[in-house]
Amino acid sequence: MVCVWAFRALVGAVMCIAGIGQGTAWAGERHPRAEDMRFAVVRSSVLGCEPDCPAWISAEGMIAANTAAKFEHILRETHGRRLPVVIDSGGGDLHAAVDIARMIRIRGLDVAVGRTVFEGCAPSEPRCENPSNTYRGAIASMDAYCLSACPLVLAGGTGRMVGPLAYAGVHRVSRHRMRNRLVYADGSKGRTRIEKSILISSAIDPRVHKKLRRHFQTMGISEDLLAWLEATPASSIRILSQVELFATGLANSRRPAESLAHAP
Repeated sequence: MVCVWAFRALVGAVMCIAGIGQGTAWAGERHPRAEDMRFAVVRSSVLGCEPDCPAWISAEGMIAANTAAKFEHILRETHGRRLPVVIDSGGGDLHAAVDIARMIRIRGLDVAVGRTVFEGCAPSEPRCENPSNTYRGAIASMDAYCLSACPLVLAGGTGRMVGPLAYAGVHRVSRHRMRNRLVYADGSKGRTRIEKSILISSAIDPRVHKKLRRHFQTMGISEDLLAWLEATPASSIRILSQVELFATGLANSRRPAESLAHAP
């Protein structure tokens, strides 16, 4: 049995909801937003911000089991600076998300849902030469999203920003039991052996419920969010309205994420 709260199977549907693109685009080449989360320290390149251009931590991609360790590493690189976290994620590993949120809350960092628009090369580009480990860029909240396990990270922020053009959503965490079987396909090069996984049972894990409830209580988030989460099938997503975001406390600032890139 494994506890799964990844959003990979739903990303195409969410892209259509958010107007990001067509779900069929995922059938071929792997989209960067489905890759494991990458962190980068970014200094604003917005016109007029010099000489006091602000900086932030960009967090984009799926939350994997080792993402919390990577986040701890990027925090060490900030040398104690309280940089806000700008996140764009479809979710992923629940336990790593909780660990990241705790680190954020302990350090008193703000979290905003937004995408970093890099000037020049981006961390995802393998040939990007960046010896200083600090990138330049701006922030866009349009079509940015924080879904599935990502709101657990958002909950950790001292300031929690979800602009009207960004999305935050939740769904149920389930425990799945899988069984593998072999099938064969006749192709141009002969018979091919394919292994498929079949879901044979799914149930809400009471241990996960307890962990989520404790996490939301610790972060000061209303239990209404947990109720909505558990009422939404794992195959779907509940996109929270601005009213719901503020009513539950998942958002507590009306500042757009873009404002983090402008000089104070």
